[in-house]
Amino acid sequence: MANNSYIGLALDADDLRLAQLQVKGSKIHLSALKRITIAEPKKDEKGKSYEEIQEQETELDVDDLFGIDNVIEAEQGKNNNSVTVLDDLDLLTTPDSLNGIDEDTDDIADENLIYTLLGGISTKRIDLALNISTGAALFQILRDADFSLLKKKQVREIIDEKLEVVYGEENTTSQYTYNVRSDGSLLLTSVEKNSSLLEMIDQGLTLFPGKIFIHEILPSEAALLGLMCANYSLEDDEVTGIISFGIKTTRLIFLKGDQIWAVAPIITEGIHSQTVLKTVFSKILLQLDSGELPSLDRIIIANNSLGKKSVQYFQENFQVIPVEEFAFNPEKFVVDEELADEVKLYTTAIAVAWSATGQDADFFKAYSLLPSYIQERQKVFKLEWHGVLLLLLIAVIPVLFNYYYQINKNQIDQLNTDITRTEGLIKQIHTTVVGTQYLNKKYNQVSNQLKIIKGASIDAYKWGTILNMINNGTDSVRGCWITAMRSTNGGKIIIEGFSLYRNQIPKFASLFHAATLQQVSIQKIRNLEVNRFTLLVDQVVNDKKSYSP
Repeated sequence: MANNSYIGLALDADDLRLAQLQVKGSKIHLSALKRITIAEPKKDEKGKSYEEIQEQETELDVDDLFGIDNVIEAEQGKNNNSVTVLDDLDLLTTPDSLNGIDEDTDDIADENLIYTLLGGISTKRIDLALNISTGAALFQILRDADFSLLKKKQVREIIDEKLEVVYGEENTTSQYTYNVRSDGSLLLTSVEKNSSLLEMIDQGLTLFPGKIFIHEILPSEAALLGLMCANYSLEDDEVTGIISFGIKTTRLIFLKGDQIWAVAPIITEGIHSQTVLKTVFSKILLQLDSGELPSLDRIIIANNSLGKKSVQYFQENFQVIPVEEFAFNPEKFVVDEELADEVKLYTTAIAVAWSATGQDADFFKAYSLLPSYIQERQKVFKLEWHGVLLLLLIAVIPVLFNYYYQINKNQIDQLNTDITRTEGLIKQIHTTVVGTQYLNKKYNQVSNQLKIIKGASIDAYKWGTILNMINNGTDSVRGCWITAMRSTNGGKIIIEGFSLYRNQIPKFASLFHAATLQQVSIQKIRNLEVNRFTLLVDQVVNDKKSYSP
């Protein structure tokens, strides 16, 4: 049965936050929130790697590394459907299954973390989505061409050039993604390294007894954008500013409609800085004054660890701009009263968990940085549970095929005999078929020739009849002779000639069924005046059947 529980993990400096969601019908329910402070934090995607940290800390035992003092576990957490809140938890105790593991093992810390964190939720299957730490992803909005008119190869060449400028070498396909937007611009999202949370999960797989399915890996900024689109109605021309507070950094994201308009450079001040609010305020003013933002219609504060203080500050300084904490759409998202005060601290964790559910997938997919090797690995996992059934089917199919073949063998033999006999008959009549085709070809040739002859003979007989009629008729017409005769496209005949006597011209015209005397003129020939005439014959005879032989 498909799982309806989804986990979102969001790492911010040394703070790891977990949000568990459940899909019930058309609504998403918040089941649990957990927060773990890691004593020796994982470096972000731009810092040192996990291996570099481990080389310096090999002498620390598990308890020193994580600051394990005790276990804070809410009674409701024993049931998957219950709601639990674990605030500022340093870490859970090492499970019994870890006893006996050599403390010098490099990856014991991450293995312990994943087992402890996820094992308490389920030991069979975990559906997961991860974040990429704020500021680790680079967002480039390319507006210098209409990318909707370019071929994919051309787009890839432009992207490769941009990434080579930023990273100094070609980036792998798992480290960037792009989407061409409705206005023809292109949003390119890239990271230099994989998510440090993904490294944790990969190292923790050795101890976790169940299956871990990673549905999405999203930059924190992109996860917040998807969550905004899923819960807010964003007008096309409306400019929204999102402020996301972190432990050590703060991020400003500006949307125009449901599209990223600009992502401000990372602010290296977090919630513990006394001047973070002033810094954020000045950065927003800079964006407005420089013209990078056409306007600002609304400010939304996410991961608001500062509470009402931050909302009041920006309301006082932006009196004409609405300022509010991020609020979920109650028609889509259900929050228990016990979690109502805490949910504002887990915006990013909830956002990545939301992407794993598949709800409103179109808002998240365009920014997914899930490596291809993870996708391929999980395809294998999905086949394991029914692999035995597939093997049984493969074994049974030859037996069933042979059984039905034996049943129908006699019919097959009879059909083969009929086929052989029919092929023999086809060979016998092949010669006849070839001869018939030859005769048909000759018949068509003769038929075409007869049609040509028939058409020519009809015209010849027609003119023969006309000339014979004129020849016989002119015996009664004195002093008249014909100099030219031709037919028109409409089937009429033009006759030109001379007459010694003017009264003989109408007599000549009366030889035809319908004729019109077009012109009569006097012309001298050898000192003799003669009448030159032009006669248009509309119809030679009344009945055209006389033309037919």
